[in-house]
Parts: sequence; structure tokens; C-alpha cells
Amino acid sequence: MSPTGIFPHHRHVTRLTRVTMESGPRFDGSPGNSPQDYIDDVVLAAEDRAGPGATEDKITARTLSLFRTGLQGNARVWYSRLTESQRRDWPQLQKVFREKFPLTAIHQDNSQAARIDNFQRRADEDLVDFINRSLSLSLVADAKQMRKLRNRFFKHMCHAASTAAEVRFQERVQDQLVAIGKIDSQGDLTDDCTYNDIKDRLIFVMRKPGQDNPWLDRIHGYTSFIPDANPMRHLAEQLAMYTAGSQQHSQQHSRARATHRRAGS
Repeated sequence: MSPTGIFPHHRHVTRLTRVTMESGPRFDGSPGNSPQDYIDDVVLAAEDRAGPGATEDKITARTLSLFRTGLQGNARVWYSRLTESQRRDWPQLQKVFREKFPLTAIHQDNSQAARIDNFQRRADEDLVDFINRSLSLSLVADAKQMRKLRNRFFKHMCHAASTAAEVRFQERVQDQLVAIGKIDSQGDLTDDCTYNDIKDRLIFVMRKPGQDNPWLDRIHGYTSFIPDANPMRHLAEQLAMYTAGSQQHSQQHSRARATHRRAGS
């Protein structure tokens, strides 16, 4: 089971504040403390400390330990009154923790807006983790935030440390968006391009008929928005996209020739 249990999409909603490998996250239940931030920070720290290739059981054990040691004040007193089964069950522990320390609407809105405003791929973050973080944010963002998330997701998919495979992947996603008219002649996203357009083209590029894709297997819930993974359907989609791209290219070429003839007359 994922260490975030009943809140699987929060596993990759991470922040770059407060958490350090030396001290770990802290929560005392005072006004201004965000229970969701604490959960996110605990999971992030547990994954970092467990190390690459750690099993889910090891990560969960680390998560439970860090959650306990980071509680202070009233939160520590509350934890001491829990049953042993509640302390050992991460999904249940999150549930009772949220019930005891509810997140205020104002704090939730401000925290969420800040995450989207500053959303970008971290230097040490692989591409799939970045994608999963964006998917988590997309589940709770409003219409205005979705547009900002769309822009930052597309812009920051690759960075200076990206591998050649990641750069090529982003180029293929861009090609797909061009083919369906979601990128204009200046290389910018069109006004009607949505976050879901980018997400769908991203998954489309990852899917390879008859082949396993290690990236795709790690995308949270991808089968829920790709209901039909039939290889023949995928081939038909590829043909349709190729045809659309060829038609657009032909139209652009024709316009360019017409412009050239007018300039020469």
C-alpha cells in the first residue's frame, strides 16, 4: 500500500520549505500549522531517508516514525491517546489526524495557490515525479489556478539537468500539441489549450502498443483517463494524429507560399 494510503495523490505534492534531513518536519497544532503540509513533509522526508529502491513497507515504517517524532505540544498529547492500531495504520492515522486538526479554508487556499504559483521541476526530481505532482495539484485547483498550472507544467517539464530521453519526450509532446492545434506559430500554448490537453498528449506519447513503459507504470491513475488501452485503438489514434499533423503542415506551407508570391509581385 502506498504510504499515503487513502490520500494517494498527495504523495507527490511536496514543498521546499521547513523540511530538512537533520530535523524533520514539526507540527504542534497551533493556528497557522497546516495538517496537510505536515503529512506531505513527513512522506517526503520518509522517502528521502528510506533511500532509492526502498520497499513500501520500509517507507511506511519511516513515515509512521517521522509522524510520531515530529508532533509537539497539544498534537503530541493527542497522539498519546490514540490506540495502538491507529498509530500503526497510516491511512487511519491520517484520517483521525485530519479530523482532530482540520485545515481552514483560508489556509488551504493560500497554501494551494502558493504551490501552483511556484510550481516547477526541482533539480533532483525525475520527470515522472514532476508529472505526478502536477496531477495532484490539478485535482484541487480552480479554473484560474488550472490555467497557471497548465503554463508552468508545460514550461518546466525539462530543465538543465534533463536527460536526452526527457528532452526528446517533451519534443514529442509538443509535436502532438502542434498536430491538434494547441500550439501557435510562435510556439506558445493557444488560449483554448487546457491542462488536460497536455496531460492526454503526454500519456499518448508514453503509450507504446505491445511494450511496457516504466514511466507510464508510475503515473498515478493513468488508466482512469485512458479507458481503452487496446493496441489497435492506439494505432488508429496515431494515424489520426499523423494525418492531422500532415494537413496542418500542408496548410501552413500553402500559406507561406502564398505570402511569398504576394511579396514578389
